[in-house]
Amino acid sequence: MKILASIPKKIINFTSVNLEDFNDELKHFGDDYLGGQAIREALRSRMLTNIIPDYKSNVYDTATIDDVYIPNLVNIGNDSYKGATISKNLEYLDVLKNSGINTVIDLQGYDKLEKACQEKNLDYFVYKVEDDYWQNPIFHSDDELIKKKTKELSELSLTKADFDKFLEQYKEKIQNERQEFLQGFAKLIKKMNEGHFYISCEFGEYRTPNILALNTMFNPNWSGKKTVLNNNYLSDFFNNMYKNLTEKDKIMLKN
Repeated sequence: MKILASIPKKIINFTSVNLEDFNDELKHFGDDYLGGQAIREALRSRMLTNIIPDYKSNVYDTATIDDVYIPNLVNIGNDSYKGATISKNLEYLDVLKNSGINTVIDLQGYDKLEKACQEKNLDYFVYKVEDDYWQNPIFHSDDELIKKKTKELSELSLTKADFDKFLEQYKEKIQNERQEFLQGFAKLIKKMNEGHFYISCEFGEYRTPNILALNTMFNPNWSGKKTVLNNNYLSDFFNNMYKNLTEKDKIMLKN
């Protein structure tokens, strides 16, 4: 396979992973050349550098985030960016540093990425967004949760005393889980308010935009760009979170 003497910025600066967006741009390369089938395969595997092993090894020493390909890369203001994880392309950490990034916010929790950040003297902050993230009681009303729990308890052979005891314990559990969530979220938005960060999940398509939208709505000190919620099914969760916030919670998020 031929290797291009220099990689055109137009080719390595894609900001989407939708192959249809690039068909017209790629046609003139031909499938037997680096820009054809190989680039299509690279887009599928999320990082262009995977197919350029002979490319100058020191390119990342001076390259900035505008010179390389990162799927779903978006400047979100506050000297910060969001995109796909670079856990499989750790050479991009030099690119982030060259671009003024000093913190990597990881929404997945990649051990290899944490270790690499430490070696590069980059601040690493993990905020895991698990598959059940939106099941936290902060995103659901008391009526909804208690109604469901009441139905579950009613199907058991319980005395009224035990029924009442278990229900009260569940109500306490709801409040504890909400507070635990808010404490973790407060740490996240405080880190984001410092700016100069790169935030990512696996592909930068779902978890990351949703967390940025949550930040937009519930971080009163955010000075970057606003991220609009693009998943309508989450709107009720956002509304419930707002209703569940106490004045004390709002002060915590503000400070």
